[in-house]
Amino acid sequence: NCDDARARNVTFVLDNRTRCCELDNALDPFMGPALLQYDDAVFLPKDFASLQKTGDSEKKMDPTSTGKFGLGFNSVYHLTDFPFFISGECMCLLEPHKRIFKNSEGLPSTGTKRMLNDLKNPSDP
Repeated sequence: NCDDARARNVTFVLDNRTRCCELDNALDPFMGPALLQYDDAVFLPKDFASLQKTGDSEKKMDPTSTGKFGLGFNSVYHLTDFPFFISGECMCLLEPHKRIFKNSEGLPSTGTKRMLNDLKNPSDP
């Protein structure tokens, strides 16, 4: 995805720490160790929509995209069942097994997208 987003810099860091999740205790088993990746690109709205369609690339009709083969982001599922990322002002948590998240209708969902500003501690200025 960083290739398709035209990122100029990409960094990987192995974080061996474990921690608890302040958003939802059900996520604690997924909170480390982690392989972290940073790049200087930002996802577009169509990228967020595509990532929630596991195994169904919306880039397959774009011959210039790396994701045209449907292998781009989906390859992270070889390393984790629970990818999490921040792009711009959005935080996304993906869980293709649909065991944790529910959509607005209460049905199992492949993930959630939240605005970082909505996650601030109410006591913060």
